[in-house]
Amino acid sequence: MKIVAKLPPQNNEKQRALIFREEMLKIEKYIREMVEIERCLF
Repeated sequence: MKIVAKLPPQNNEKQRALIFREEMLKIEKYIREMVEIERCLF
């Protein structure tokens, strides 16, 4: 998580939580796409 280091120190926890949530959503979307692809293949 290099992104966190670049952020200003104030509001750090909130920023980290937001970034974490965004990352989770990205991963979730990625997994969903992989499942869709697999469904098409098999």
